[in-house]
Amino acid sequence: MTKRFLTYRALVGFTCQAPVFALFYLANGLNFSGIMKLALAFAGAKILFDVPSGLFADRFGRKSAILLRVALEALSVAVLFGHHFVLSSILAGAAVAFSAGAEQALVYEWHGRGFAKVFGRTMSWGCVSTALAALVGGALATVDFHLVYALRLVVLAAAGVVALTFVEPPRAAVPATAAPALRLSRRLARLLAFVGAIGAVQLAALQLQQPFLRSAGVPLGALGGLYVAFQLATAAGARCAHRFSAPLHVVGFVSAAGLALVALPLPAAGVLALFFLKFAHGVSLPSFGASLNALVPAATRATSLSFRSLFEGSALLVAAPLMGWTADAVSLHAAFAVAAVLALPTLLFLETTPCVAPAGLRSRA
Repeated sequence: MTKRFLTYRALVGFTCQAPVFALFYLANGLNFSGIMKLALAFAGAKILFDVPSGLFADRFGRKSAILLRVALEALSVAVLFGHHFVLSSILAGAAVAFSAGAEQALVYEWHGRGFAKVFGRTMSWGCVSTALAALVGGALATVDFHLVYALRLVVLAAAGVVALTFVEPPRAAVPATAAPALRLSRRLARLLAFVGAIGAVQLAALQLQQPFLRSAGVPLGALGGLYVAFQLATAAGARCAHRFSAPLHVVGFVSAAGLALVALPLPAAGVLALFFLKFAHGVSLPSFGASLNALVPAATRATSLSFRSLFEGSALLVAAPLMGWTADAVSLHAAFAVAAVLALPTLLFLETTPCVAPAGLRSRA
């Protein structure tokens, strides 16, 4: 099953549109605020579907939720050919919601205490695939943006075929009502709030990464190559995440420091800071998942994990418009400064911080 899931993640991670999506929107008449409004539509759909998608995965199975995720993203890409940008963002947000808890729950149920290492491996495969996709996407974009999205549709079809072969392990009986799944312990709620808030700031900043690189003098044809390097940095972080045991508050400080460096009027320093942020983000992906999975009940695992996406989407409703307005009214550097300031208050959600990668979750698997 691990190899099949690695293949699935590699296909889902082949996001050839990722290095050029903001430029695609700008080329079709949107400004920075317009891009952030699409991010809001994306976040709104995530918020709407987050918990229902977790309940769906617990009730009908992780495989069913993953297949629905692939179908929704394929539809979100298809409607872009008609320039239905808002509808596309809504469908994409719903797609992410259906994979938010289901994928992590499935890996944890396959590998248990080996989750941190195995999930880190799958995330690194996904990042390497994204890196390769960036080369292809950057090259195709110089010909026609629509070729990029056509390729994405083909890859999603292949991901759906692989997901059809997944076999789920036996799971604990699901409660008759949703009430137990919606009750979170105080410690879990605070950890979910921290992880979600940090994720929202990172996601909002990502929307402005491509315009920032262009403003730093990076030519369109070079974006693919630079994006490859960014994804390899994320892959390296995810691959070795199980070896780290830094307290969670370190992630908050690292994110704030990296965003502050991007905000400086020094293009070269900003690009280097993005590498730093990408590596740290890679470490956080499996590490946060390991910390959360250790606290959630088995019978409602997907639902409990879906609250992470709910918290992230809610925080994005604040971060995205604020950064978009700042970029339009002041500058891109000022927008990243706002992101750095927003990252610091997330530390207030933490108590005595559990480890990013708890030692008990390390494995030789």
